[in-house]
Amino acid sequence: GDDVAILAVGSMVDVASQAADQLALDGIEATVFNARFVNPLDRDAIVALAQRCRAVVTIEENTVVGGFGAGVLELLSAEMIDIPVNVL
Repeated sequence: GDDVAILAVGSMVDVASQAADQLALDGIEATVFNARFVNPLDRDAIVALAQRCRAVVTIEENTVVGGFGAGVLELLSAEMIDIPVNVL
């Protein structure tokens, strides 16, 4: 969906899918993206999702500071994409 992109890594992909199902019950369309790797980021896919959706959420098991979500924030900033991002 185009409301929110949920970017997840590892076992958090299942959690992201469950969250998307719950959001759908409230009429919120979510796209779940399995990032597969923290580094290197799939820059093209992440940028495309951020340009299409109204918000981005990242979900990871590792540290929030300097982790996957921080990398996504850095990428979106470098690409000058102004979008709400929630790093979990």
